[in-house]
Amino acid sequence: MKVLILSASIGGGHEKAAKALKDNIISENSSNEVKIVDTLSYISFILSKTVSESYKMIVKSVPKMFDVIYKKSDEKNSFNSFVVFLNHFFSRKIIPLIKDFKPDIIVSTHMFPTEMVSYLKLRKKTFVPLICVITDYAPHKTWITKEVDAYVVASKEMIPRMLNLGIKEEKIFPFGIPIDNSFFEYQDKFVILKELNLEKDLSTILIMAGSFGVKDVLPIYTNLVKSTLNFQIVLITGKNKTLYEKLYFYIENNKEKNKNIKNTRLIYFTDEVYKFMRVSDLIITKPGGLTVSEALVSNLPLAVFDSIPGQEKENAEFLIKNKMGIRLSKSKNCLREVEELLINEDQLKIMQDSCRKHSQCVSNKSTYALIESLAKKVM
Repeated sequence: MKVLILSASIGGGHEKAAKALKDNIISENSSNEVKIVDTLSYISFILSKTVSESYKMIVKSVPKMFDVIYKKSDEKNSFNSFVVFLNHFFSRKIIPLIKDFKPDIIVSTHMFPTEMVSYLKLRKKTFVPLICVITDYAPHKTWITKEVDAYVVASKEMIPRMLNLGIKEEKIFPFGIPIDNSFFEYQDKFVILKELNLEKDLSTILIMAGSFGVKDVLPIYTNLVKSTLNFQIVLITGKNKTLYEKLYFYIENNKEKNKNIKNTRLIYFTDEVYKFMRVSDLIITKPGGLTVSEALVSNLPLAVFDSIPGQEKENAEFLIKNKMGIRLSKSKNCLREVEELLINEDQLKIMQDSCRKHSQCVSNKSTYALIESLAKKVM
């Protein structure tokens, strides 16, 4: 089976989902041939760089503008029509890719290639089955097109909104967002704690800054270390060198002054997030779709800060509604909110149980079975 996975380097989640899909497809059958393509980079490096950098700039510097764009693009208006027009215009650029690779099935983890392939199918330029994997916990109009053969979505709660957007129920598969297989493997908590030089008798708070390394974690951390409660912190800054350096100097400076700043493990970037989630009691993070899915599978309660309006705000609402997480204040109140959670073991237990209930522990296998089934129809 030949599988073409189309993604885009706009945010880290789409690419992580694509890689998880590829690894799982190959692990299920080593004879499968899988190709991941960053669609915008394939079309034009300049286009990809422009879109990616513009996205980063807007969500980090002017998030209110992104919120407006997100809402406008979810409506039937001239703005949304222009985005669709651009996708249709660039769709012809990926025809050689499809013809050369000759996939049995195409899987898209981003709305742009989803729209492009859908348009090609509509124009009879390709007849390859298309699966769209939505990488958030709420659907958005830019993902939706009738030429998609199947939608893999994060939760059953997305089905009513998908139906309202015109997608037939038989096309909707609430399997969960694909994540790395390592999250499904058993990991001994105490072995990992020893490996990571963490105390086994202390509660562990994991703070993640996301793929961009958002700066919100800096005031959150500096507030948390003032707590009189006894806990340890793992802090992952993502690919933000400036943020890492600021935190490093803050920690070292306070050590020199003999101030109690908690036992802290500071990490720049890691491919072993699954280990840190396995040993943590609470995660403080922005609510990206992949991070949420990884935490749910790890039965790890979330305290989220809304770094990016739009899809992440809806992800946060999903968590709060189902008692899997809380929304943190960006002020000094975050210390009180975290302390209340750590003290209230019953509340943490309720959140852990809800995470377990909503986790998609068979998401990878279910998605693979769907891919194989659709591919066989045309092989």
